[in-house]
Amino acid sequence: MIAIILIGFLSLSFAPQPASAAGAASVTVNGATLNAGTPYWAIGGTTYTTEPAVWNAYFNASTSTLTLSSAVLSTATAAPIGAVNVYDCLVYAPGDLHIVLIGTNTLTCIKDTANIATGIAVAGSLTISGSGSAAITAENTSTGIYAAACGIFASGAAQILSGAITADVTALFLTHGIYADQLILDSGDGRFYGYGAGGYGAGFADADVLYSGGVFTFIGNRCALVNESALTNATYSLTDGLIYVSEHTDGSNLRRWTSEADGMLAGHGLNPSIFKYVQFRPYTVEPQTGDHAHPWLWAGIAAGALLCAAGAALAIRKLRRKG
Repeated sequence: MIAIILIGFLSLSFAPQPASAAGAASVTVNGATLNAGTPYWAIGGTTYTTEPAVWNAYFNASTSTLTLSSAVLSTATAAPIGAVNVYDCLVYAPGDLHIVLIGTNTLTCIKDTANIATGIAVAGSLTISGSGSAAITAENTSTGIYAAACGIFASGAAQILSGAITADVTALFLTHGIYADQLILDSGDGRFYGYGAGGYGAGFADADVLYSGGVFTFIGNRCALVNESALTNATYSLTDGLIYVSEHTDGSNLRRWTSEADGMLAGHGLNPSIFKYVQFRPYTVEPQTGDHAHPWLWAGIAAGALLCAAGAALAIRKLRRKG
């Protein structure tokens, strides 16, 4: 019981601070600072003032855009965000940031730390796009009672426009696959898994999830989604989308979720949801030429097709007899 209360308290203390309204003028990538004067980084730790033959990270300070191109990141930097939390993160931005993914990017943060072991941390809003992928592993190996880890953290909104993202997050006490003030899921593919006693696939503080495309799966050992907005019920805006849920982390016995009458989709720190697996996916009309809510329509179409086929066969036989 004490452990459950502590999980709830610490989860609520994760709530993001108000987001910065300004774009980041610099970023830290794998321990190196990139800015307008030194915008390029390559595996091996070298930074460049002009474009080299090969680079793995490029920061456009005028647009606050970081491009990761087949980057392999494993060196964390301690970044305080808000009044309480410090994030040991592989990518850090002190303001709004847009990340563009090219190729296969691997981010691995495995640390024994009193801070929060994190893949990407942004003191502001985060946007992710691109044709590439990012595989994030964040693990806090500390045995301390407050050991925590997070795949992606944004104190503002986190918006995914495209790209393929996975986050596997492990800690003894508290984990989030992704945590933001608001989740905006526009397109792409994402899977976020929070392991541990206090494991959440996603946490959000604005009680709001916006979905308009892509396939996004959230998995948590405690529950898939946690809402930390003054303990009010979350809202979900779906544009051509469906939500599927399971009470098992492997997604077995998946069923469609339509409202809180089907069970509370996102838990609170002290009141977890029964769902450990939640998936947002596109709405596919089946059948494609009619209303899927009226199966009798398709039974009629099928019957009509059979009658037409039988009639055609009979007509052919009559013609053959006349011939």
